[in-house]
Amino acid sequence: MVITHSVTSENLTIPTGIDGDDIKVNGSCGDKEYTLMRAACSENSWQITELPCVLECPSNSLTHRQLPGRIPESSVSIGESFNTTMICNGQTITAMWAQCVSISNEKAEWHVNRSFCEIKCEPMKFRNSYTLQEFALPLKPLGSQHSLSMMCNGKVTYVNASCYGNLTDGATWHIESMPECLPTCPETSYYDLTTDRDYRIPETEHRSQILVKGFCGGEKSPIVLAECAGNIITGVQWKYEAYNCSPLCEEMNITHPDTGLTYTFPLGIYGGTYSIEGECNGGISSLITATCGGGIERSPKWTNIENTPCIGTCSSTTLSLDGREDGAVISEGIIGDEQEIIGLCAGLNFTQVEAHCDGNNSFGGQWRTQINKYESSV
Repeated sequence: MVITHSVTSENLTIPTGIDGDDIKVNGSCGDKEYTLMRAACSENSWQITELPCVLECPSNSLTHRQLPGRIPESSVSIGESFNTTMICNGQTITAMWAQCVSISNEKAEWHVNRSFCEIKCEPMKFRNSYTLQEFALPLKPLGSQHSLSMMCNGKVTYVNASCYGNLTDGATWHIESMPECLPTCPETSYYDLTTDRDYRIPETEHRSQILVKGFCGGEKSPIVLAECAGNIITGVQWKYEAYNCSPLCEEMNITHPDTGLTYTFPLGIYGGTYSIEGECNGGISSLITATCGGGIERSPKWTNIENTPCIGTCSSTTLSLDGREDGAVISEGIIGDEQEIIGLCAGLNFTQVEAHCDGNNSFGGQWRTQINKYESSV
């Protein structure tokens, strides 16, 4: 006897039996064998009872690439569903949802919706503590690399950033050790014009100063202040502030050989030439010049002392004199000069003029004259 199961549509065969037999007939229900019918023989007739076929989706048949093992742990009947979760970036999300559905009277299968955790490093900005440059890192997936360029002292340095993390905790940017940017100004020499000498300046860090000293006027004195200045990003360089060595010559008294007077040179700056003016022949003239020199590193002294000659004079003049229509002309002379002029009268009588230039070199002189008349006794 053959009976068709109403759910599975499978033809089930019931064998010949005798009164009192109770037979279980197995058949396929989904991918498993179940008892689908019971047949009891009573009074030479089969009493048939159809048993239900409950289709199920099998256990351990689903996978998720971000979850370990297989799921679910047990089979699931048609119409039922289940879901599983995971921690993603610190939050709980549904990783997979599945429902058991029937695709025929004989078969059930999973309808699955999977969600995946996308781990990314969020955009980030930070500042370099050395150069104060600002950098920006973009949105990148887990495992990404990003290169940053940093300027230091006019040169480019590259720094790598990596997106590290895991599904549970999320991802963050990890930056390689940021290189120090501590530029230095190299060792150099500085030529000082005032002392006419080169001075060594050692290698120095940015924003540091070196005070260079040397001999100035016999003493150890500052020559130049050297600073390692500039921008650590674009480049640093030496900056100088010279002190200009200017030692002084002490006051000096000097007597002029022509005037006989003593004059005082005040304090003088090294390298300077000075002049003293005074009265000469009734006017003001430069009498003495001197230079403050003798070696800038040693104690300076007055050098190249020169006296300008100062000679007092008596101006030329004319005196009325008998016997000379044009008078007596006394020509220009210097202090101490004497002149004699004679004028004739009637051939026998004459007049004598004696002139002496009196005064001094400072204020000049005047002619002192004496007229003598002589008459013949013949």
